[in-house]
Amino acid sequence: MNRLSFSRLLSHPFWGHLAFWVLYLITNTFSQGYYSGNYFQQFLYFLHYMPAIMALTYFTTHFLIPRFLYTKRYKLFFFLTILSAILTSFIQRLNIIYIVIPSYSQNPDFEFPLFSYDIFVRISLFYPYVIFASAITILAKWYKSEKTDQQLREEKLQTELKFLKAQINPHFLFNTLNSLYVLAKKNEPRTPEIVLKLANLLRFIVYECNYDKIPLTKEIKIIEDYIDLEKLRFGDELEIDFTVVGNTENVKITPVLLLPLVENAFKHGVSKSVSTKKIKIELINDDTSLKFHIVNSKDTDIGNEKEINLLDVEGVGVQNIQKRLALLYKNEHFFSLEDKGNSFEAKLIIEHKRQDHEI
Repeated sequence: MNRLSFSRLLSHPFWGHLAFWVLYLITNTFSQGYYSGNYFQQFLYFLHYMPAIMALTYFTTHFLIPRFLYTKRYKLFFFLTILSAILTSFIQRLNIIYIVIPSYSQNPDFEFPLFSYDIFVRISLFYPYVIFASAITILAKWYKSEKTDQQLREEKLQTELKFLKAQINPHFLFNTLNSLYVLAKKNEPRTPEIVLKLANLLRFIVYECNYDKIPLTKEIKIIEDYIDLEKLRFGDELEIDFTVVGNTENVKITPVLLLPLVENAFKHGVSKSVSTKKIKIELINDDTSLKFHIVNSKDTDIGNEKEINLLDVEGVGVQNIQKRLALLYKNEHFFSLEDKGNSFEAKLIIEHKRQDHEI
């Protein structure tokens, strides 16, 4: 028998049931044997009593609880529980009269009445074991149900995240190829450098998205490459400031979480209709959180309603990041988009989850 088969054998529920009934025998034998002085005889007694108690226990855990308790038929459940307990106690009394006393009593002619209040007293002696077994059954089912629900929640989360990540690839691929087209039309002499940066950007989008977490330094580097590409497109028309404050070396982050905000700022902040093209990006990492702040210029003639609509509805990147934040950082982030007339401001704050600054 290999190790895996032996491990499965040991994890079989049979061993738990066996341990429970062995414990039943041991505790009753020693507790009653201590008072009577005859441990072996008490062992035989409880060995005779055990089949009826086992039948009641499994009847309760495998029939009454699933059929009536879980289906909220409480009145019928309690009625059948009491009835089965009385019936089991009566069977135990028959066992004492016709098997235990004739077999083990020193006075086999001792009269033991068939009907007596002792039937109810005996219930209090064996029913705690039924209650204990029922509690284990209910807790086991609850734990299994919670584990299944948790697994389903995680699978749903992963499915939604995969869907959102799948949206990122074609979205950035389109924008990147569009950038290359614009630069090619200008006969840009730095075309090899541009192609290399574009390749790095595409490699990051296609491959890094497969990881749950990546170093923050990678996300910063790809943002810098993206900014360099945009600088080549707009030249002196663009005024941009990107600053990083704090230690970013040991920080891990969900991939492509910040880049869509940068891309969105360029998309709406440096369009042809905007006369003064300014973008300010600030990333601050401290002991408690990561803060990402972007302010981009906007054309005041467009109107607030249209500008907000561009960001919230047409901006696939912004919609994507909002959904991912809701899934990954439900109560651990702050995200806002604010129109300030001549500029638009995006703020993202994510709390550190652990001391090693994973977010």
